[in-house]
Amino acid sequence: MENLIFTHNFFSDKIWFPVFELFLIAITLFAFLKAKVFREQSPVSNLLRGEKCRDLFLKFAGVIMTFITSIIFNITTFPEDGLVLLYILNVICVLYLCLANGWSTNKLVGLMIKFESHNFNPHQQ
Repeated sequence: MENLIFTHNFFSDKIWFPVFELFLIAITLFAFLKAKVFREQSPVSNLLRGEKCRDLFLKFAGVIMTFITSIIFNITTFPEDGLVLLYILNVICVLYLCLANGWSTNKLVGLMIKFESHNFNPHQQ
């Protein structure tokens, strides 16, 4: 049996596009299950977000949707049919993750806090 890497181009869209799609759908399902099925009551579960957080969520969703749009319609030629359906599915996943799911929005806020508190100047204390 020959190795998959040598028989097919490992860096092909035929391999990485489905991997990307499965990853996005898996993250969305995980976030849905985390929010609905394995709901943990915490102080931030019913938190109303401020303008700064909503702005972060909208910008992040915009960047991810732009990235997805460029992949589906401009970069890859792998899915020859069903591009609009893939785009709609991806937009629903991204909007859910960035705007409606508490677990994933809390992760985004955590990343923002880490980024803002990081010292980028190693000479300054």
